[in-house]
Amino acid sequence: ESQIEISQTDVIITETPSSGWSVASANSISVALDLTLSDELIAEGIAREVIRLVQDTRKSAGFEVTDRITVKYVATQEVAAAITANLANITAEVLAIEFNPHAQPGSTPTASDAELGLQLWLERV
Repeated sequence: ESQIEISQTDVIITETPSSGWSVASANSISVALDLTLSDELIAEGIAREVIRLVQDTRKSAGFEVTDRITVKYVATQEVAAAITANLANITAEVLAIEFNPHAQPGSTPTASDAELGLQLWLERV
């Protein structure tokens, strides 16, 4: 029987990510990320967008960084569910003492984001 020796220079290793995964390699280190978005991750992303809109609105309205506010909103079902699921984080981030659905839409909102599907009414306390 003859033996053949194979060294590292004789082998080529390639990485092919499975569907839904992304792989990056550098300096002999590889990282794989699962790109699947769960409902929870999507809701957290929506909550970040809600926080961004409230913060931008606070700034443009001239509110002080420490001002407490109340927020009323009208939102799509998905955005309303994301707000409900992340309410504690949202209210803490934007210093809201109230963050509730708007019972009587019809007045002009303080801010709105059609792409997000959200209208906001902010008041300084």
